[in-house]
Amino acid sequence: TTYTIGTGNCLDSVELTVTVVENLLAGENATVNLTDEDTEIFDLFDELGGTPDEGGIWTDAEGNEIDGSFDPTTDEAGVFTYTIVSDNECEDSATVTVTFEDDQNP
Repeated sequence: TTYTIGTGNCLDSVELTVTVVENLLAGENATVNLTDEDTEIFDLFDELGGTPDEGGIWTDAEGNEIDGSFDPTTDEAGVFTYTIVSDNECEDSATVTVTFEDDQNP
């Protein structure tokens, strides 16, 4: 694209290159409610809402990096955060909150 400024014989122009960089999306927050009968390991990424982009990092509530899988027989309930950073350093994150039915009852 050429941008030109001035009038008559006093014109000046400059070539501009516009690059559109797509921001990556982490998806939408989600909640997974489990019972004692849920024993199958699952991927937290699959629980995110929307259309999240792959390639991000999962962390637990303390900020420790995790592999993104959840084992109901050994892992504790909590909030897990998926964060993805695009090439232009824009960051997006979404959470998956995992609860156990027993945790909801006093």
